[in-house]
Amino acid sequence: MDAAQLAAAIKDLTTEQVCALCSGKSGRHWQAVVSAFQDAGVDGDALSDFVETVDALKGYLCDELGLDVPKAIARQLRKILERYAVDGGDGPAAAAAPPPIPRNHDAAAVAAGPGGGGGGGGGGGHKAAVTVLTSVPAAAIADPQVALRVSVHNVAADNAGGTTNVTLDVIASAPVPLVKRRLLQKMSKPLTTGVTLTHAGRQIVAGAPHVEWSVLSIVHAAVRGESSAPLTIDNAAHHPLAAGNVVLDKDGRGGGAHRSSLTLQVHDAGVPMGNGAFGAVFNGTVIDGRLKMPVAVKKFFMLENPMLYGFADAAAVEEWANRDLLPEVNVLAGLAHKNVVQLRCVGLGTVHGLTVPAYVAMDLCTGGTLESWMRDGKLTNAHVVPFLCDLIDGMAYLHHVKRLVHRDLKPDNLFVQLGHTTGRPVLVVGDVGLAKQVMRTMSLVSAAGAVAYRAPEAMVDISHCSSASDVFTASLVAVELVTGRQVYQTCQSDAAAKQALVQTAKTKVIALLHFAEDSPLSVAAANNLLDACTVVDPGARPSFKSMVGKYKRQPDGAQVDEEMQRLRAALEEQRVAARQAEERATREREARELAEAQAAQQQAAAVEAQRIAAREEAEACEVRERQAREARERQARERNQQALARLSQWTRTRMHLGMTELKLGGKRIGGR
Repeated sequence: MDAAQLAAAIKDLTTEQVCALCSGKSGRHWQAVVSAFQDAGVDGDALSDFVETVDALKGYLCDELGLDVPKAIARQLRKILERYAVDGGDGPAAAAAPPPIPRNHDAAAVAAGPGGGGGGGGGGGHKAAVTVLTSVPAAAIADPQVALRVSVHNVAADNAGGTTNVTLDVIASAPVPLVKRRLLQKMSKPLTTGVTLTHAGRQIVAGAPHVEWSVLSIVHAAVRGESSAPLTIDNAAHHPLAAGNVVLDKDGRGGGAHRSSLTLQVHDAGVPMGNGAFGAVFNGTVIDGRLKMPVAVKKFFMLENPMLYGFADAAAVEEWANRDLLPEVNVLAGLAHKNVVQLRCVGLGTVHGLTVPAYVAMDLCTGGTLESWMRDGKLTNAHVVPFLCDLIDGMAYLHHVKRLVHRDLKPDNLFVQLGHTTGRPVLVVGDVGLAKQVMRTMSLVSAAGAVAYRAPEAMVDISHCSSASDVFTASLVAVELVTGRQVYQTCQSDAAAKQALVQTAKTKVIALLHFAEDSPLSVAAANNLLDACTVVDPGARPSFKSMVGKYKRQPDGAQVDEEMQRLRAALEEQRVAARQAEERATREREARELAEAQAAQQQAAAVEAQRIAAREEAEACEVRERQAREARERQARERNQQALARLSQWTRTRMHLGMTELKLGGKRIGGR
């Protein structure tokens, strides 16, 4: 069919009709295509510009929608569109009705796609249209582990109660806890955040193994601003943070992943990633449905060998957990920010009959530390401005949202996360274990960081540490990040040298900002951060909140574009994760096949070596037998020769005696 005729035939197709045309196809590529069409609102008008050739259609799928599909998918899609055009609109697209829009949805916003309809948070008093989708139709679900995806259109916040009201549309059967976790992950909320799901005025509880969401008309969710009950010894078994199953490589304990609960795999059979005073850190994996997250798991020594640490009974273990472990876990559990390492779950263990969090799983930052990046030359000018923004944003979140002071900022405690949805390496604030809640009357601190990154007031009196001390320390890190030189080591106590080094850093950042127009970091915000290490008076130092306030303002509509980019990036992250999992499986299979081939070769070599050794042994035995036979023959010859010699001697002796007797006999005869 002519491309112009095909374009005219499909031009009026809606997004739902385009997806219905593809509904007869199966496989992960087609699931990705349908999901991308739904997310981007692809209709017939959008496709009509690319149906001229199969290559043009493939370019649209890969370049515009960010898919990784073979050319065969584009060829099949064009044939589907041609078949629809030839049938004159009689087909699945014509018969399919678009999915119902919940009563509280803004139809214009839904038609416009994520972020459409001019919606920032809380605008217009609409309830949020949060759609929880599955990658496969409900009828096709065979795997009990459902891969859910959440799209957020608008959010209505109840400022008085601190509650966010959203509307869910779940097209599949799925457990209630899994739906809640997907919603919180999409909204960047901690897993401890309280969520209440209701339908027709009745609360949906997590008692049933799964809910047939597709038969429910509208499901409302109230996401509370505060977290649910903190983790305690008493509620550990049923707390949202607790993994329902812990699998240890070391002794094979644990079972399979459960559909509605988290599963924590601890790869503790090998060498730990690191060791501390209280535990070792191992690689691990958190399994949530089909979502698998690599984590760093801290395994506590004293819970594995309690008697060695003075834990004689359950009371001693409970006292330690309530004093040292649970407060830190609950602080970490409340963190949910892209620039702060997050707690993913805790694994429970039994010590003296008491169930306690024996394993703490945090984000695994695959890029290493900022210190290693600076030491190994990985840090380039392209990373400086984004990393400064990440540092400011992460610390502003800790200080002004969570009311925490870090107290141990240094390049060793700042990690680089690769493969983030932003498409670039992201700097993440880690090791928040020393952080303490900032009370209304005072800052509770009991330790400070490394001396090379310590604020002046911390050197004089450790109790004077506050959020201003973190600002000073972050400024030292920022100057080192920009210039590559450690402030105290370079300048010692020379104030003029420090001022000159800071000025060098400010000049370089100003130059770099010319090439980072898309960054929100402004010259004023960067100067505030870099100058802070020259301010001795803590009260005169700027706050991270003031630095964020000096960010460059985004143009109108930027929030909408940013949300669209974030959603697309999240989808791309899922695709990348799936592709990486497939590549990892391929590598493991190839490694296994190579190992089997090498083992077969080694076995064949061992058999050959045994055969050669046997042949050599047989030859050696033959040589020994020949030598023994020759020795026996030689001995026999020698004995024969000796016997002949003795016989000859005896014969001569006898002959001599005979002659003598003859002579003597002759004399006797003659004398007579």
